[in-house]
Amino acid sequence: MALKTTAEALYNRNHILESFERAVDTDDMQEREKLLTFVVVGGGATGVELAGALAEMRRFVLRKDYPDLDVDKMRIILVDGKDRLLYSFKPKSSREAEEYLRYRGVELKQKTRVLGYENEVLRLSNEEIPTANVFWTAGVIANSMGGFSSDMYGHGNRLIIDEFNRVGGYKNVFALGDTALMKQKDWPDGHPQVAQPAMQQADNCADNILAMEDGEALKPFKYHDRGSMATIGRNHAVVETKGLVFGGFLGWLVWLVIHLMNIVGFKNRLLIFIDWVWSYFTHNSNLRIVVRPLIKGDRLYRLMKAQEQIREQKYKKTDNS
Repeated sequence: MALKTTAEALYNRNHILESFERAVDTDDMQEREKLLTFVVVGGGATGVELAGALAEMRRFVLRKDYPDLDVDKMRIILVDGKDRLLYSFKPKSSREAEEYLRYRGVELKQKTRVLGYENEVLRLSNEEIPTANVFWTAGVIANSMGGFSSDMYGHGNRLIIDEFNRVGGYKNVFALGDTALMKQKDWPDGHPQVAQPAMQQADNCADNILAMEDGEALKPFKYHDRGSMATIGRNHAVVETKGLVFGGFLGWLVWLVIHLMNIVGFKNRLLIFIDWVWSYFTHNSNLRIVVRPLIKGDRLYRLMKAQEQIREQKYKKTDNS
């Protein structure tokens, strides 16, 4: 399961909750073990945050919502091919994230590659793990496009561009964001595949296109790194900004404030702030609701169809009268 869009996030939430429900219902111990094993592939910010959230769920939610489950049987495994988590962060932040996740009972399998997943068995480079829950939060590879020769692509299937975001050999073909590879002195492997470089490249590219129309000189792109953050769990996050590196409770507060200020509208900020405060002190959330589309054949589907037929018959009688 991927974790890039809102729809995928909703699907993952449903899947997690349904795994708990199925684990309660089954008497098959091997099946229960698979349902209670959660593997997150990728040790970047998304993978660390998801593993931390699952650990918090085990700690605060399962004991209360599923008293019949032995929460100690729930395994949370974080798999990463690198030798440290949060590889784009500084080593200090990586160590802090690793120590906190281990403290919360997350199993870390570093320098480990995923070879495949089939029949609810995850094959790693050194072992196999039976699990019904695999989340892919590893790096992305850009989609290649027809019409470009292979030498125009760099690592990660990204198009090689100049300092003006132009694809090599073309004056009016531009590439931005994840699909673009711009090697600069401070970024020899290209810019991070996150939102900020793409947004800044888009602004720069738009200005340059207008400059081209007016016959003016183009402005080379320079990435302004505004810092990185990752929340690892309740009261804990790591923050790197403007030469500062810190974590713990202070990092968590900074993470909350910045995310809150980026929400559009005062009313939305206030409602979300109240919801956060409520969740923090009560360990309760209205998000633990399974939402899924209506499937033909379900009991609820049949009930709704029956009600629809009753309404149609009622309208027909009214028309006839």
